Amino acid sequence: MFADDRRLHSAGEGGLELWDPYTGERTGTVPGFHPERRHPGTGELAAVQEDEVVRWRPR
Repeated sequence: MFADDRRLHSAGEGGLELWDPYTGERTGTVPGFHPERRHPGTGELAAVQEDEVVRWRPR
């Protein structure tokens, strides 16, 4: 689970889920992506999938 000032990111069975911490609504998903790390400066999330580093940057 990761968070920034606008949303909560949680890795579920189906992939990454994005939540609004103020309303409790799920605002998006990234199917199949299970992040393991978050860059503190950029907010970019990273995971290792099949021997490759996969990155995703929240907008």
